[in-house]
Amino acid sequence: MQASESSGRVQKSETEQRQEEVAVYTQAQGDNMSEILTTTECAERLKVSTRTIRQMIADGKIPHFRLGGQGKGQLRFDWQEVIQSLRDQDRARVESEVND
Repeated sequence: MQASESSGRVQKSETEQRQEEVAVYTQAQGDNMSEILTTTECAERLKVSTRTIRQMIADGKIPHFRLGGQGKGQLRFDWQEVIQSLRDQDRARVESEVND
């Protein structure tokens, strides 16, 4: 563990803090654990650019969460939630087209 000691406290590196946050999140998910992806990994799986992923976030079309950074942390995506959200949106779009 890379740690520095200041005022008698052991301070963890930013990477170690993020690893712990991911571990807590994954533990909370239990057996229903899905794959947690970075922006790049999510974009690669959806075969789109990272810019498209960021636009989908801005448009509220893709679920995500942030690790650390008080609202400015690293973006992460639960793959199962992403797929389910996109399927639900597609289903709603098709239903609205059929009903028009």
